[in-house]
Amino acid sequence: MNLSQARFKEILQTVGCAIIGQSEAICPADRKLYALRDVTGTIECMPLIVGSILSKKVAEGTEVLILDVKVGNGAFMRSKDQAKKLARALITVAKKIGLKCRALITNMDQPLGFTVGNSLEIIECIEMLKTGTGALDLKEVTLQLCAHMLEAGGSVKTIAQGRKLAAEKLANGSAWRKFQEMVEAQGGSLPQIHATELFTPAPKVVEWKAPKKGYITRINTQEIGQMLVDLGGGRKKTTDRVDWSVGFVFHKKLGVKVSAGDVLVTAHLPDGINTGTWEKRFQSCIEIRTERKPVPKLIAEVLG
Repeated sequence: MNLSQARFKEILQTVGCAIIGQSEAICPADRKLYALRDVTGTIECMPLIVGSILSKKVAEGTEVLILDVKVGNGAFMRSKDQAKKLARALITVAKKIGLKCRALITNMDQPLGFTVGNSLEIIECIEMLKTGTGALDLKEVTLQLCAHMLEAGGSVKTIAQGRKLAAEKLANGSAWRKFQEMVEAQGGSLPQIHATELFTPAPKVVEWKAPKKGYITRINTQEIGQMLVDLGGGRKKTTDRVDWSVGFVFHKKLGVKVSAGDVLVTAHLPDGINTGTWEKRFQSCIEIRTERKPVPKLIAEVLG
């Protein structure tokens, strides 16, 4: 993803889509500012979030921007009011600099899709592109974001038309073929995305089960994310090396009825750890009660 701006534009012109990361040539100050926010405890400072997000988009030459603003216990913005405040700030500043912008407020009270972890999430996305099927929440958010991008960018007249077009492209395999074009253009491994078993597996794979029967009423998504970081699947500082293989595959999510002994998650773990200790920590993130609670709405609101 460390593309030059010229190469980024070239791929956009030939393939139609590209993924680029912040670099020494594009928003070089952003990395320093983010590191400063980290050590000063201001990562969640709203003006700094707005500046960080929009500076990169402007530097990339973006003209239309659709934002997925997360809300819930796994997001920076825990309440809907906070999420809407951030979304409105982003939209206001974007419009002042001539950038057409819209935001979808989407729920993060549980993992999106079935997986948590770098390789596991990529594999899940690849399988959805290949088959057109998979986790309903992941598919729904993706289709809605695509629908808004197509409408805002002028490819279709209505969001409903955008959704229909996105769903057709996923179902007929053209989205999968376009993804392959992008991976190849950016120097990725086509054999690896065609055979995801080539991804390096985690040394330990274990199942953690429900201790009792009932309904899953809460998942502490932030703590699940922190577990991933502590297992090596994320960075605590910029120099840390990431273990791409570790993570979790969920089999049960919010609102689901479980019996004692049902597998809640398959954990992909590194060597040299006490799996019992980690299982205990995971179990503390899952609340099972006798009465079912309503599952939060996946897309809470659209602003802009």
